[in-house]
Amino acid sequence: MDKITNYDKQQGIKQAYHGKTEVLENITFENNFLNDWEIEPQTLEANGVDTGFKILTASDDPSLFIGKPYNDKTYHPIANRKFLDLVQNAVGGAGHTIESVGSFRQRGRVFMSLRLDGLNDFTVGDRDFKAYLNFGNGHDKSSTLWVNTSNVCTICDNSFSINLMQLSNDNVSYKVKHTRNADSKLPEIAKLVDAACGVQAIFAEELKAADDKEISEDNAKAWFAAFLNPNANLTKIHRGEEKISTRTKNQHKAMFDLFKNGKGNRGKTEADVFSAVTDYYTHMEGSEKSLSNRIYSSEYGRNSERKRRALANLGLGDSMSMIYRGIPLMNEMS
Repeated sequence: MDKITNYDKQQGIKQAYHGKTEVLENITFENNFLNDWEIEPQTLEANGVDTGFKILTASDDPSLFIGKPYNDKTYHPIANRKFLDLVQNAVGGAGHTIESVGSFRQRGRVFMSLRLDGLNDFTVGDRDFKAYLNFGNGHDKSSTLWVNTSNVCTICDNSFSINLMQLSNDNVSYKVKHTRNADSKLPEIAKLVDAACGVQAIFAEELKAADDKEISEDNAKAWFAAFLNPNANLTKIHRGEEKISTRTKNQHKAMFDLFKNGKGNRGKTEADVFSAVTDYYTHMEGSEKSLSNRIYSSEYGRNSERKRRALANLGLGDSMSMIYRGIPLMNEMS
């Protein structure tokens, strides 16, 4: 669900799938929804006595309670202004475009997604790749303050959660808990910008190297066979003591079909092999699961690890060892 209530707003430079975007031609740090209101801590009393707990309200609507009561000795809210200052300081003088900003969950979560001039899009074959620098913060204790780079732009509560759950060391990410010294840790996040650009550049280099290496259909089949059976015991398989499952055979068939016919694929290079693996684990594996669960697994969970393993054995990696290991498995895959 998008969880954009009547108290929330998602502003963007184009309409999102949910149809609730307030489309703006130009979003700036001064002209955005998070500047229209601020969190205001209110002391909770019982019979005129301070309970030691506070609750957040919105400056433009004091009747709106944001999140649950909290102990201000252990939890430190981070104001919208400090959040925006953090993003602006992190970007510094770099050219950028703010693509999405706003709140969800009755302003319990706030966010901003940008594109940096140094965080370049790139094209490999007929495939386009984009990268976003995402910032998020939870006023309702449902989220730390976090920053990451990913291919997911925050436009709804699901995409906020997906970016929040991003735990990969291969991507740039940083989290700050809402403790009393949280503010002192925010300047560290500015260092992420250079790192984000570097990670995207490395990925582009790896994938372009894969697109420069041609691969035959037979070798692609062998590569998929080795990839899908990383722990296969060839001796036991040939003796009939170990069998390749029907599910693995179906995966092999599906990946080879995507290699030849998948979107943007030509069935000619190792980049087409990688794209087949990516398309399979993004769109076909676990299709019975919810969309958010599939995206999480694809981008940050087990399937993400599989995609990184695939790229490590293509392009700049050693694809031939995979092919040699897969050839003896070919008769078992049919």
